[in-house]
Amino acid sequence: VGINRYAHAELNQSGPLQYAEADVDALGKILRRAGYEVVLLKGKKATLAKIRSELSSLRKRAAGASVALAAFAGHGIQPEDSKEAYFCPYDATQAVFDRNGKKVADWDLQNSMLPLSEILAELRASGAQSKVLLVDACRNDPKTGRGRGFGTGFNVGDLPENLALMLSCSKGERAWESPQWKHGAFFYHVLEGIGAGRARLDGRVTADSLTAYVADAVRRDVPQFIGGGATQRPHTIVNGFVDLMIPDRLMRPELITNSIGMQLRLIPAGEFWMGSPESEKGRDDDEGPRHPVRITRPFYLGVHEVTKGQFAAFVRATGYRTEPERDGGGGWGYNAKEKKLEGRDPKYSWRYTGFPYEDDHPVVNVTWNDAKAFCAWLSRKEGRTYRLPTEAEWEYACRAGTTTAYYHGDDPEGLVEVGNLADQRAKKIPGMKQDFPYASFDDGYGFTAPVGRFRPNAFGLYDMHGNVWEWCEDWYDEDFYATAAAREPDPVNRERASERVNRGGGWSSNPRVVRSADRFRNSPGLRSINLGFRVAAGVSAE
Repeated sequence: VGINRYAHAELNQSGPLQYAEADVDALGKILRRAGYEVVLLKGKKATLAKIRSELSSLRKRAAGASVALAAFAGHGIQPEDSKEAYFCPYDATQAVFDRNGKKVADWDLQNSMLPLSEILAELRASGAQSKVLLVDACRNDPKTGRGRGFGTGFNVGDLPENLALMLSCSKGERAWESPQWKHGAFFYHVLEGIGAGRARLDGRVTADSLTAYVADAVRRDVPQFIGGGATQRPHTIVNGFVDLMIPDRLMRPELITNSIGMQLRLIPAGEFWMGSPESEKGRDDDEGPRHPVRITRPFYLGVHEVTKGQFAAFVRATGYRTEPERDGGGGWGYNAKEKKLEGRDPKYSWRYTGFPYEDDHPVVNVTWNDAKAFCAWLSRKEGRTYRLPTEAEWEYACRAGTTTAYYHGDDPEGLVEVGNLADQRAKKIPGMKQDFPYASFDDGYGFTAPVGRFRPNAFGLYDMHGNVWEWCEDWYDEDFYATAAAREPDPVNRERASERVNRGGGWSSNPRVVRSADRFRNSPGLRSINLGFRVAAGVSAE
């Protein structure tokens, strides 16, 4: 639950809170990645009735769960004469009370606010193995003269077994937020502790390790970033052992950049349906039978295809000569004078193709063996294993959770936004004669495009449809999907054959063959002006 602006003007009198909703948004994303089922209530949706309804639902759904967690960011009040504390829902109201013979308007704690004890009772009843309550309140004084902090008089004996109660500050204190963090101080460090692994101890994020990290970091940073003598001391009570069940993969950065400027995105472990349904338009027989595949280990995958400039760094460092250069056969290219695609010819290689081809374009005219040599060099240079993705990893990463023909959907017209393929611009290139219908649109490029010019998929990967075909690790077998090996976890076809798998389609491909499920193949020594590669990498340095 996160609330920046309240219905009652007095709760906004010093200006709305800035980052309460951002706090719970960010926490929700981290917990979803960790495998939690997450419900968010923000702003006007965070009424008392709705919060109570979702707490009741949490109690029911969490039966037998490893962890039940509730988090609140907003205003809170603790009466000076009570150990009870109250969280302010969006629709918190005031009422008129008779105090010492005088009519006084004050907050209606009993009827319009959420008592801490009620939240604890719902967590106690949930039956979850571990229970966590995070409360960051209050960041502004909601009523002049009242205590700023949402502390509590509860002790360990008041808490259910295996429950951690983490409050952003001690009684009478203010909980701070700052544009430097774009979060409240408390939740900023909770997010760092869980999402960045700063609270990980002996392979776990527990309530004890998280509270130790957060308490120290908040006490240290608030005086430094807020200034003016500001202090904030988080208050925590832990009854028993509480494991937040944060998997190892959350401890890894989602995006890494290596020493040659190559970006790689963390692809989580998961399951997907590999291949295409029989009803998919343009389907080939080797795309079936469609079958479930489990990727058991996270891995990094290049955000972009390997560029000409990155390949040049490899050549400069090692003096490597590609197969087309060594065997004298050369590669393929475009002869503008004679208006034709031609090859093999020694004048064409990864260095020169005859068409506009800069350092930010995907490298072409490289064989499978050249791609493997690049990976071996990069592994030595970076101290991390680089390799080609398996065919299963490639399709899993391309789909990014989708089951449609393309990662944007089933309509090939949508490819204009996500990929570079044979379109009306390519059709106008003199000598470009393909025996298939060109796409009806113009994506802006006739040959290769600079990497990353189109819309990425949900994993943040570019050019998975089109630009250049990409080498994969596997040997190609048209019947591989029907084998038992294809249904094993992390499948890869290592049975030696004559050809290696290519995926993704290229700038000279029609919409049918750039589908997520489409399979192609070439001999390991083949070189072409529409064939390159992207790299995968291990999740940790070796």
